[in-house]
Amino acid sequence: MSVQSMDQEVLTNIKRDNISVNQMLALAPAIKNSGLDTTCEVILGLPGESYKSHLQTLGDLLHAKMDHILTYSCMVLIGSEIATPQEREKWGLKTKFRVLVKDFAKLSNGKKVIEIEEIVVSSDTLSFNDYLRCREVDFTIYAINNIPVFQPILKLLNEHDVELIQLFSRITNNAINFPNIKKIFNRFRQLTKDELWNSPEELEAHYKDEAEFQKLLNGESALNIMYYYTGQLLSENFEEWVEYVNMIAHELLKETKNFDDMLEKQFLEVN
Repeated sequence: MSVQSMDQEVLTNIKRDNISVNQMLALAPAIKNSGLDTTCEVILGLPGESYKSHLQTLGDLLHAKMDHILTYSCMVLIGSEIATPQEREKWGLKTKFRVLVKDFAKLSNGKKVIEIEEIVVSSDTLSFNDYLRCREVDFTIYAINNIPVFQPILKLLNEHDVELIQLFSRITNNAINFPNIKKIFNRFRQLTKDELWNSPEELEAHYKDEAEFQKLLNGESALNIMYYYTGQLLSENFEEWVEYVNMIAHELLKETKNFDDMLEKQFLEVN
């Protein structure tokens, strides 16, 4: 279910409409009974998008019990309406350039060929810092949803009407208070910055260097950051991550009106 956004103003800006959250919820039982997973795709950086509206979109989709939520950066394609000078100025779009993952080659004549994409990293409604904050929340959702050990705790939170976006946003926002967790997000943020270039020419000049181009070939550069860093998390910081996520989940359960000894016991059983 590729909604791109659930914010009505953003959808109006891009001349698109979606089914409602209630319609998604109505479809969920039939999808589950068929043994199918649901995947929803969202685009970060669309005209009119903000940190708040992006989190609302994610919250709506989590409420609709989507199994997987994939967030992509808004790509500015040559020939599209958003690529025109008028639209860029209208929405205050600021863009950067990066290598398309795995889209590069060295031809038989020795020429290096790199496919480059232009993406929106800020606008009148989304600062670059908010873009990075959104990416951190997107990463948190991706990492937790794709690590099976967290499924019982997510199910428990759902059963007690805890909105899962509260879990993911609090995990991100509270990281600053926990040095080891803060390091995880700092590294992710730095990787996100490092993949961005001010112009195609600057990017191409960098990879003309044979050693730097070899990093592309070796899978050491221009990575799928969400996928790569989730792997890093599992191999280097898994115990700390599990402890931190469970701590935040416990806090949220304790804030519910029906928290009691029985719920505490349930939490300890799935922890």
